[in-house]
Amino acid sequence: KKKNNIVITINCKMKKMMISFALMAFVGIVAAAETQYMMDGDGVEYIVVDKVPEHCEPGKKYKVDCNLCSCLSEKDLACTRRKCVPHPVKQDIPWGPFWKYGDPCPANKEFYSECNKCQCGSDGKTAVCTLKACVRPAV
Repeated sequence: KKKNNIVITINCKMKKMMISFALMAFVGIVAAAETQYMMDGDGVEYIVVDKVPEHCEPGKKYKVDCNLCSCLSEKDLACTRRKCVPHPVKQDIPWGPFWKYGDPCPANKEFYSECNKCQCGSDGKTAVCTLKACVRPAV
């Protein structure tokens, strides 16, 4: 009889442990999946998600990357189809004051005219530069 009691006790402990583990896993998943919201200029609230959900709540609005979606029915989501530009990565871009023809430059040296790399001539007044469209880096 003692063997049966021990087995029952072990089984109960195992069940309690399994239930505790499952509960901790569920709480961890819920905590990790904290919902983020965003409000547009008109006061419309969007649920921010990483990808288009397979199921949605009718009437709710979602933001997926740069696109906005409206849930029409549980499996029917209408979204804008904008091409999203990746978030800029801050880079150290060499930058110099804008140089124009005739301005002095360091003779026979390289320098930057905004983001364009230039090579100054031996006279210190002429230069050859790349012709990139420069966008002033964010500070």
